[in-house]
Amino acid sequence: MQGVIEKELTWTVLSNKHNVVSVNSEAINAARITAKNPGTATVTARSVGNYTESASCEVTVVKPVKIYLSPSDQIGNAWGNYPYNESQKMVELSKKIRTLLQNYGYEVFGCRVDHEAELYKGRNDKVAARIKESDNLEVDLHIALHSNAVMPNQTLFGPETYFFVDNLDAYLANPKTTPRSERSKKSEKLAGELQEKLFSLYASPQHFNLPESANRGLKVDPEWRELTQTRVNTIPAYIEVAYHNHKPDEKWIDENLDKIAEVIAEGIRNFITAN
Repeated sequence: MQGVIEKELTWTVLSNKHNVVSVNSEAINAARITAKNPGTATVTARSVGNYTESASCEVTVVKPVKIYLSPSDQIGNAWGNYPYNESQKMVELSKKIRTLLQNYGYEVFGCRVDHEAELYKGRNDKVAARIKESDNLEVDLHIALHSNAVMPNQTLFGPETYFFVDNLDAYLANPKTTPRSERSKKSEKLAGELQEKLFSLYASPQHFNLPESANRGLKVDPEWRELTQTRVNTIPAYIEVAYHNHKPDEKWIDENLDKIAEVIAEGIRNFITAN
């Protein structure tokens, strides 16, 4: 709505039932339009006096999506062949994801990224502190970021992603017929987007060149409180990127952290766009 009309203008806002925008005219042929609330409004500029010229545009204000990134704080989980621990790498990964998501226009929050000491002051239960902060921020998505650990005599590799279910026992007994909330269904969709992106990168010919049958897929677990205890309006997902004590996996994580961040951010964006 800023142009070269060299006449005095009056500005009106139509279809503004929910106070979507306000207009503050600051110059003869320009105005500042300020977003107020989600919705759509029509803004019109009309010439003053005997002139009949006018111009209109439709303005849509969308509520910003708020995302909480929760990287692991498990400093005791040492990598097998590198001088890192799980927490160090997941914090590094979360910073990369945060930058990408902010570039998409989302609001991004997360502990151990911005204000670790203040958040944890006087608290022994760091997971509870994260959940409380996430709830207080009323975020739309809560993403936990972890790397996995293989036990002795096990041969496990690759990413897996967890989602929330309302009644875990019933779901495990009969996943196809157990009633589920919209939150649970959306959590599965979010986890599915993330897992698909991660496994596609992991299994690609440039990396491990694996068939789809090697995909560890989606999982549920009653112990992950960041799935089960976040607020009811928040959609959660819990990522295990790969195994930090399995030599090929830890090498893959270390050498591909930027690409891993990219596919996770893309998965989050795909979910938001579709929902």
